[in-house]
Amino acid sequence: MLQTPDRRVLYLLDEILLGTNTAERQAAARRILAHLVASEAIGAISTHDLTLAAAPELRAVADCVHFSEQIEPGADGAVMRFDYRLRPGLATSTNALRLMEIVGLPAGE
Repeated sequence: MLQTPDRRVLYLLDEILLGTNTAERQAAARRILAHLVASEAIGAISTHDLTLAAAPELRAVADCVHFSEQIEPGADGAVMRFDYRLRPGLATSTNALRLMEIVGLPAGE
């Protein structure tokens, strides 16, 4: 990293290591984040991995926030909207099954 005493690293990570298997992704992501924390870097991470978001070592040094979505009727069917306001804590809703229904796929068992 190019961090010096007068310059800190800023990181923005979106869905870190997406596409890798779950066990390796979680282990590697924790190591990467531990390295960033130890380096006193500052930043933000977005993830749908609630296990990673709830990791005790990360909760000790990070604040979890989330966006909320609203699904509303639209002219061509249901529409998902976000107001992009950060709310404290982990997300309190899920939307994958509802998204399947919106695009016409059965979300049942």
